[in-house]
Amino acid sequence: MGMAETDRQELYEQVATASRILGTAGLARETTGHVSARVGDGRMLLRCRLESEPGLRFTRTAIAEVDFDPDPTDPPGSMRLPIERHIHGQLLRLRPDAGAVVHVHPWSNWLAGIAEIPLRPVMGAFDPGAMAIAVNPPPIYPHSWLISSAERGAQLAEFMAGHDACVLRGHGVVTVGATVQEATVRAIRLQTIAAASVAAHQAGSDYQVSPEEIEELMPVPGSPGARFAEREVWLHYERMAAAAAVKERYE
Repeated sequence: MGMAETDRQELYEQVATASRILGTAGLARETTGHVSARVGDGRMLLRCRLESEPGLRFTRTAIAEVDFDPDPTDPPGSMRLPIERHIHGQLLRLRPDAGAVVHVHPWSNWLAGIAEIPLRPVMGAFDPGAMAIAVNPPPIYPHSWLISSAERGAQLAEFMAGHDACVLRGHGVVTVGATVQEATVRAIRLQTIAAASVAAHQAGSDYQVSPEEIEELMPVPGSPGARFAEREVWLHYERMAAAAAVKERYE
């Protein structure tokens, strides 16, 4: 089944906002990266390529509703499907718990991945959400190639089994979430813990938050507190992206 047009439009705006957030926050280099959201059985909203919107931070209308395994001619007008659309289609197909998928190229995750610097809980109250990712670190997909086929997309989805995030070595990251906000905030926190782990490694520090403090600080998934923190982070970056857009308009 599909969804009501008002709900679809709201989801469309969320995908556009998530794209601008990820671009403004520096997680997507140049024109790379994409965001998707499930809109019904076998269908998704997907950030596509559009010459007038060259990069996630400039996203307004470069979003199309397509099948999980879309025909290359699906997007209307001058939009083009991203080569790695199979990341989204196969994860959404094989992960019924996932409502959204993010694929971006954060610098810190790239560096940690190729240098084999493990993500460690080097921060506690500084950012408990980021710390939680390091407590159960995402798997590192060993290939740097494009996820350019349904077969590779399915392989990645299988590789991610039991995890909501994955580092693609020499490439980027993938995060999933029940909502667009959840997948987006997870990608931001993944970048945060990677940057902190790299910085600690470069400083020669072997510090880690103690198990007792981890237990105290670990967010409870789905709890009101965790949802509130996620919502606040989303609103912060949404406002930041909007302010950046206004600044660019008048420069």
